[in-house]
Amino acid sequence: MEPEHAFTRFEREGWERVAGAYANTLAALTAQAIVPLLDAVGAREGVRLLDVACGTGELAAVAHGRGARVTGVDLAGAMLGLARARLPEQVALRAGDAQALPFDDASFDAVTLAFVLGHLAEPELGIREAERVLVPGGRVAFAWWREFEHTAAFPLVFNALREHGRMDVPLPAGPPFEHFGSREACEQALADAGFQDLIVREHPLVWAVESGEALFDAFLHGTARTGGLLRAQEPAALAAIRDAVCESARAFERDGHVELPMPVWIASGRKR
Repeated sequence: MEPEHAFTRFEREGWERVAGAYANTLAALTAQAIVPLLDAVGAREGVRLLDVACGTGELAAVAHGRGARVTGVDLAGAMLGLARARLPEQVALRAGDAQALPFDDASFDAVTLAFVLGHLAEPELGIREAERVLVPGGRVAFAWWREFEHTAAFPLVFNALREHGRMDVPLPAGPPFEHFGSREACEQALADAGFQDLIVREHPLVWAVESGEALFDAFLHGTARTGGLLRAQEPAALAAIRDAVCESARAFERDGHVELPMPVWIASGRKR
């Protein structure tokens, strides 16, 4: 067995740490992509669906409700524990890496990858693994964020980090966060893995949080990659970053809360 990639280990340990906080914060945002993802792969009665990086099980629950035969796989045991608590026993859950799925070739009719590709050491390998476990004619769909200029929350945090903190903290190197931020990059990733009949559509997610403080805390305590970057800052810098995020978030206040546009791409294709 090959040794675990340093970035993969970082991600696994990060999600083990923040699973509960993620469930209480960002899960409400990412859940808005569930229906378009399931529609993109034709999830319905009898379809064998694999949800890669299933997290706390929101997508798997909706797919099961449609009558699909659902399997979820995730790298973090803490995520799988939360998923098991919410899902019926008919949904199978497995521990595993998206880059080396623990399933035979041609095992599924549909594969979903919700907000996982930017968290993989080798995202192209994750897409190829999805292609491997699909039957011919099966469909894959993934979700990822649009470029930073379109997704309001990310610039608030990263601009504050660049101004008040350090970006060169000693964390394992991973793929650029915006690598799949363009329509062209999404299409190319699927085409390179051999998929055809490609469709890439934008979906306008909106993240509503109580305040700028709640937004900052969601990133600090509820994410692996960005949270790891924040947690590596010196205390004084972290306090300054928090203040800057809270101040910038005021521009998005609506009726007593903060409302942030967070559009995503839903990219899908069919195995030959």
